[in-house]
Formats: sequence, C-alpha cells, structure tokens
Amino acid sequence: MKSLTVLVLRNNNITGSIPSNIGEYHELTQLDLSFNKINGQIPESLFNMSSLSLLFLGNNSLSGMLPQQKSTSLLVIDVSYNNLTGTLPPWIGQENLQLNLVGGNYFKIKSSESRFLPSGLNCLQQDFPCNRGKGIYYNFGINCGGPEMRPSNGILYERDNETLGPATYYVTSTKRWAVSNVGSFTGNSEPQYTSELAIFQTSRLSASSLRYYGLGLENGVYNIDLQFAETAFLQSASWKSNGRRIFDIYIQGKLVYKDFDVRKEAGGVFPQSVQKPFKVQVSENYIEIHLFWAGKGTCCIPIQGTYGPSISAISASPDFIPTVSNKPPTEKKRTDLIVGISVGVGVLSILSVLGIFYNFQRRKKSQTNNDEAEKKNIDLFCLRKRKDMGTLDDGRVVAIKQLSVTSHQGKNQFVAEIATISAVQHRNLAWNLHQQKHEVELVDSGLSSEFDEEEVKRVVEVALLCTQRSPSFRPPMSRVVAMLLGDVEVNKEISRPGYFAHSNFNDVSSTASDIASSVTGTTNHYYSQTSTKSPTSPTRPMLLQGL
Repeated sequence: MKSLTVLVLRNNNITGSIPSNIGEYHELTQLDLSFNKINGQIPESLFNMSSLSLLFLGNNSLSGMLPQQKSTSLLVIDVSYNNLTGTLPPWIGQENLQLNLVGGNYFKIKSSESRFLPSGLNCLQQDFPCNRGKGIYYNFGINCGGPEMRPSNGILYERDNETLGPATYYVTSTKRWAVSNVGSFTGNSEPQYTSELAIFQTSRLSASSLRYYGLGLENGVYNIDLQFAETAFLQSASWKSNGRRIFDIYIQGKLVYKDFDVRKEAGGVFPQSVQKPFKVQVSENYIEIHLFWAGKGTCCIPIQGTYGPSISAISASPDFIPTVSNKPPTEKKRTDLIVGISVGVGVLSILSVLGIFYNFQRRKKSQTNNDEAEKKNIDLFCLRKRKDMGTLDDGRVVAIKQLSVTSHQGKNQFVAEIATISAVQHRNLAWNLHQQKHEVELVDSGLSSEFDEEEVKRVVEVALLCTQRSPSFRPPMSRVVAMLLGDVEVNKEISRPGYFAHSNFNDVSSTASDIASSVTGTTNHYYSQTSTKSPTSPTRPMLLQGL
C-alpha cells in the first residue's frame, strides 16, 4: 500500500481526520480526498511529502490554518469549500503554484500577498462578500471557454477563455461573475480544459468540479439558461461515438438535475446541443452554478480523459423589475471614495488632537482659578475647603478637596458631587439602534429617502468595529476602507464599545435634575434612591462610607 503513486477517494462519505502518518506514503504523487466529510486540521506531514504534486482536499470540513511549510514538488493544491482561516503561509509566492482557496474559507490577505494570487479572491471567500446588500447588477452572460459574443437573442456573453488548471479560479475585473475549476484528468498528460466545435464554438471542461458564480446581483427571482454542447463524441459509425458524459447540476447548492447527459437530452440529433432553463431565488446577492462529475459515464472514449462536466454558455436575467444600475463602479468613484475617507480620517484625527489639547488647557486654567479662589478664602458655605493638584504613583493627575469635619452642609454637597459623577451616563443612540436593527434612524430626516440603507448600516457597523474595547478586535485601516467600499463583508460579531461597556441605555433616571432635587433629602435617602438605578455604582462610594 505504501508504494501507491495515485490515490483517489473522492466523494466516498469518508469521515474523521487525516491521519498524521500520511507522510509515510513516500511515493504518492496524487491524492484526492475531496467531497467527503473529513474534519480537523491539515497535518504538516501531508504538505511535506517529497513526491506529492497534486493534492485535492476541497469540499470537506477542514479547519485551522494552512501548514507553514510545503515541499517544492507540491504545485497543485485545492482546499476550496472548507472552514480554513488565518493568514497565508510564506510559500504562496512559489512559481507555478496553483492554489484554490474559494468557498467557505476566510483568510486575511495582506496587500503584499495579493500579487501572488489571482485577483478577486476576496469576492469568493466566505459568504461571497463583494457588492453585498442592494447589489449593483441584474444580469450576466458567459461564453464558456470562448471569446465575447452577442448572438441573435441580444444577450452579451462575456469571454471566458482564461486558462484554468486543475486548482484555479478566475474573477472578472468588474466582479460580475467568476469561475472555479477543480480536478485533474487521469491518464491524460496534456489535458484540455476548453473544447471547440459546438453551438457556441467552445465549451468549458472540468475533470471533477466546475463552478460559475454570478456576483453582486440584486436580490430577486432570476431566469437561468444553461447551454450545453457535446464536443467530444462526433457523429460516426465507429466505436469512438459511443462515449457518454454524465454529470450532476446544482444551483444554489440544490441538486436540480441528476445524471445529466447531453447526448440523451439532444435525442441523438447532431450537433448535440441542449438548453436547460431554471428559475432561481437570489437572496444573498450571488448565484452559484455547480457542475459535478460523480464518476458515471465513460472515461476513455474516444481518448483517455474524456469525462467530467462540460458547458457552453450561461445567462441570467431578472424575473422582476430591477432597481440597480447594472454597471460596475467606476475607478474614479472608487478612488474618490478612498481619498475622501482617508482625508476625512486625517482631518478628524487632527481635530481630535486639537480638541483634547484645548480641553486640557481649559481644565488646567479652571483648576488654577479654583486654586486662586481658595487662596482668597471664597467659601459660599462657610466651609473650610481647598482644591489642589496632585499626582498619583501611576502618573494620574487628581484634584484634592479638603473638608472640615464640622460642616454638615459641605459634607452633603460633596456627597452630591460624587453621586453626580457616578450616576451621569451617556445615551449611546448608535449602539442601541444597531441592536434594534434601526440604524437608518441615525440619518438626518432631511435627506428623505435619498440614501442607501445598506450603506448606512455598513458605515455604522464599521464605526462600532473601530471602537471595540480591545485594539486587537479593531480592523486595520485597509480593511476599514474595503468594508466601506463593500469589497469585503463587515464582521457581524460586534461587542459593545469600550467606553460604553457597563452602561444601560434604558436607564434614564439618573439625570442631573434628579440628582439636584434629591440632594435636599438625607444622605442615606439619596443613595437608597439612586444606587439601584445607576449601573456604574452598584455599591455606595468608598468616600461616602468613610464620612
């Protein structure tokens, strides 16, 4: 067994984790464990096998990070549709490497790393985050495997003639649609992933799994047309015409056609072409069309490696009245937005520093004036008191107030001051409305309906992320800009802001007027009335207990 060179266990409902001793199979060159139920982390030994060159682990439940080291011989890696997270390993820059990371994974991609990967990966990661919300498109057309064309039906079919390998993906520059291919044709040293001679002159082929995505779509019901043309089995009287290509069709993760056979659907008519229409509900701004070979049909007629999914063209049109422009965002608009955000953040930072400096100077001046007043013995309550500045061991500056033990009026006043500081709280409207999913109420009513509700929610969520208590939970500025542009999804796990961690929005009883009126009573009465209302003062202040 350990002398195996090719091991394919695809689509066998295998469970459990990958054994750590997998590295003992020293002669293994190709390993396919895709479309199973394997969980756990990827063993380091698997990526360091000296002979392994093709590795397919897609469509499992693997978690954790990619191994940090890899043998130079391993050049084709598919880990799509797993639950992998973290940062990318240093070996992603290796020349001729094919790495498919699309689907449920979520990697933090640095700007310096993005140049090693095909562009658009951020659009194909977890939940397909690009242009979410209202969406910007309402149709798309793809001439699979061929150049751009506009036939008599008037639909523009964009070109899809990028070279795809056994573990690759491609996203258009407009981020309107994308394609992902996985699988290696067994026994074919020069595999072709496109084929010619058909109704649309070309077809996109795959050895195992072929996915097309419509991205940034306005939500609603869509009409999907899939065009198929069999290009390998030509009409002849020889055995070479007896091959069968059978695969399954999934749309939005649901099986819509099992054991699809173009020749059978065409009824033996040549050229063998078929159009299949479907209606699809889009609720999260994307469409996923998945063609999957489950191992049925022939493999070697007319030549070795003639099997797997094949499709000629795809089109999607709305079954509703669209409300979006159907145009990609212009570079000028994106640049202006980035510059505007950057300048705004810079100006806000400068104003914040100036504001802090001004408040500090004003407080310093106010404290000096109070000291001067004390020196002149100005005391409205005939109370001997004095305010001085002091510095604690940890560097904090404090104001010291000295009271006379014989002055009850001064004592009550001081208690009221402490209670005021303890009870005053800030109503965080933004956080409260975010919790209630009413963020749009923060918008100036004068704007009427001239704003995008999804953009408002996105801005509020980004602002709350930027005010997290721990700096490690706050996103870097590059991700802030990406979230504001809608290029990546906003993290929904937002905790209460650090400056508001212990307050209660619904507690409106501890106001300045309440405190002022309650001071006229006794000290014990005052605290029995406010101690249960103020979430920041669960017990009586230590200063009061000492008086």
